[in-house]
Amino acid sequence: MKLGLMLLVLISMTVVVSHVEAKFIQPGVLDPCKAPGSPPPPGCQKNPKSPREESNSYSRGCFRRFRCRD
Repeated sequence: MKLGLMLLVLISMTVVVSHVEAKFIQPGVLDPCKAPGSPPPPGCQKNPKSPREESNSYSRGCFRRFRCRD
């Protein structure tokens, strides 16, 4: 009885695993700026192939009054 039940569980697990497939994820799911057919949300670049713009200029966090080294 136990052997039959274990065999049934093992067979059903192999059937379930064989039917699971990976699916292609559309580009718009991960990046809303690349969603096809809809206008891009605010904050997306006009040309997606251009490099991204800096939001803030780079600063080491060192000011003249702290007398940091260069």
